[in-house]
Amino acid sequence: MADTGNGTTLSLGTSGFSASIIRIGEIEQEIEALEDSHLGTTTYKTYDVSDLIEGGEFEVEFFYDPDSEPPLGTVEVATYTWPVPSGLSNGATLTASGFIRSRTIPESVNGALMRGKYVFKIDGKATEPTFANAS
Repeated sequence: MADTGNGTTLSLGTSGFSASIIRIGEIEQEIEALEDSHLGTTTYKTYDVSDLIEGGEFEVEFFYDPDSEPPLGTVEVATYTWPVPSGLSNGATLTASGFIRSRTIPESVNGALMRGKYVFKIDGKATEPTFANAS
């Protein structure tokens, strides 16, 4: 059942970086299609599935605090927890290792709260992406 994102949390296990999160972007995971068409193929190209899945990445927008920068390049385990559905005790989770590959330091202007961004790249190494259903 669809729900709002209110109550979603994200924790980073090594650096412990935390902030008031405004938005967590979508995660697109994909597996490459390997074309195996040949001279005897007719009508449509044909494909095989690659061996490996691209783990993806996601952007996080947060209220910026200049005394607490998201650390670039620190390999850590991220735990992304969705809101708890009605009648259950725990929200669904995604746990994966990776690192912050980019960060955006916001401009400073009057009359607006500063918002920073970072992109977390899932590396597929120490902790492969693991989904757990809400329970």
